[in-house]
Amino acid sequence: MSTSNNYDFSFSGLKTACLYQTNDLKQQLGDQFADIIPDYCASLQEAIVDSLLIKFKRVLKKRKPKTALVGGGVSANLRLRKKFRQTLKKYNIPIYFPYQKFCMDNAAMIGLAAFHKYKRNEIYTTAEDINKVDRIPNLTY
Repeated sequence: MSTSNNYDFSFSGLKTACLYQTNDLKQQLGDQFADIIPDYCASLQEAIVDSLLIKFKRVLKKRKPKTALVGGGVSANLRLRKKFRQTLKKYNIPIYFPYQKFCMDNAAMIGLAAFHKYKRNEIYTTAEDINKVDRIPNLTY
């Protein structure tokens, strides 16, 4: 991703590589595998945060924003917050993060939205109902 000339993100390749590497290390190290887990996880986290920063710096240089806001579940990560703050300080740009208690996974948000729809009896329950859903696959912007 660091060499691609866009702002897209996909960590599926990294996750797959991590899975294979983890399986190989478990086989090689046996019981000692548990000893390397903290360093392994920290290295993976660092690689992900650095990938995000590479794309973010590309945006900063091209768009020259006056302020930055980081949101979503990933914004709860303390290492990400620290590295983003350090980077934006160099650019003299203020950066804002939501309070930790508001940084959650989208699954919780979707679950809450579904709960409220259920309470209002807006949940589709039959095969005929599903055809009423306005859906646009491959929506572009």
